[in-house]
Amino acid sequence: MAALTYAQRASFCTTVAELLKSHAAELKAGGFDVTAKTKAISDAHATYVTADAFQEGKKAELVKATEAAVAALDKVYRAASNAADGMVSAVGKESPLGQRIRKLRGEMTQAAKKVPATVGA
Repeated sequence: MAALTYAQRASFCTTVAELLKSHAAELKAGGFDVTAKTKAISDAHATYVTADAFQEGKKAELVKATEAAVAALDKVYRAASNAADGMVSAVGKESPLGQRIRKLRGEMTQAAKKVPATVGA
């Protein structure tokens, strides 16, 4: 297939179906089976419309699931951040542990590559 986008391919199919309909007499005169081709495109289009609606619904579900995951991460991050602040208060910001905790956020870029997806499991 040509390098057309999803939307361009869908538009192409619609345009071909319209051309079949608007030029049916001319195509039939040239020996083209307009009825069979129109039915084939129509049947395949119905399948496409159903599949496209399904995947669009899944996209919406994915957005909602992502929003829920982000909200859950925000909640656990606030809890961890509050705990880290409390730990520093308990041991003092100049203690080795206090200094380590205070540097922790800045180190996360590298540490995130090493942390498994399930922490505390």
